[in-house]
Amino acid sequence: IEWGFDGYPPSVKTPPWILRFILKLMKHSMLNKPMRRGVWLPGVQGGTYGTEPCETQAGGARLLKALDLLASTPPTFPSLALGLLSLEEATKLHLRHCELHLGFLSAP
Repeated sequence: IEWGFDGYPPSVKTPPWILRFILKLMKHSMLNKPMRRGVWLPGVQGGTYGTEPCETQAGGARLLKALDLLASTPPTFPSLALGLLSLEEATKLHLRHCELHLGFLSAP
């Protein structure tokens, strides 16, 4: 969420044009259907970005701050894969992303 407002870290590379083209064709599906599990980004250590360690309280506060911003403000930086997103599109994308992660939790 933060990257849409603060910009992307230099370590996050823009996908090749062909992948961006394909992802833009899939944009509607990405915003309206569950994300696939097990997708690893090639050439990225650990297969994904944004995994720096932090304390639970600090991480929760950081997430709530980002969610508050996203609740009323469209991103100012374009998605590297999908381009500039409207507030509705960004909200849908982040909800789908959260749905993906929360889908790994299970009740005892």
